[in-house]
Amino acid sequence: MTLKDCAPLALLLALGALPTRLPAQQASANGANLYTITPALEKALSAPRYFSPQDPATQFERSRRRWRKAWLGSVAAFAVANVLDIHSSHGKMELNPLLRSSDGSFSVGRAAAVKGGLGFIVALQGWMIHRSPNKNLYKRFTFLPMHASGGLSALAVRNYGIPRPQGDDLPAWRRKFCRLHLAGRG
Repeated sequence: MTLKDCAPLALLLALGALPTRLPAQQASANGANLYTITPALEKALSAPRYFSPQDPATQFERSRRRWRKAWLGSVAAFAVANVLDIHSSHGKMELNPLLRSSDGSFSVGRAAAVKGGLGFIVALQGWMIHRSPNKNLYKRFTFLPMHASGGLSALAVRNYGIPRPQGDDLPAWRRKFCRLHLAGRG
């Protein structure tokens, strides 16, 4: 082989296109298992990375940010599920004694008080997270609002399927109000 024949091979080797063979860390039984790594790939593998898994502080902060986003998303879903639950129950008969008025219909005032208590629990979680910055409490607190919003959303879907009472199904005071309202329009 002459120098003229080796020039293209040297150029390919310099550009990283010609592979070099490096032994594998776990060779097979006959020792023939070899990885093919080009010099360009070897350079990319040896470059410093953005995130180093060996650094526990960086790993903790990254995990904390990720779980913070998940917790905020679960709190937002919880708020939306509560609004949907109130909207789907408004004007209908209520089975829950905490949310029922004296005539058996849904009471928005009582619902606001109960939902406010649930909001207090979420605010308490936020306070506990703020008080313990060295712990990742976001991970623990993500699941309660997430599961509660799933249950409330299921109740809201069920409530939307129940028709609003009309005519004789209405309580007496509502029937009177409807007659007065309709008489004023007619």
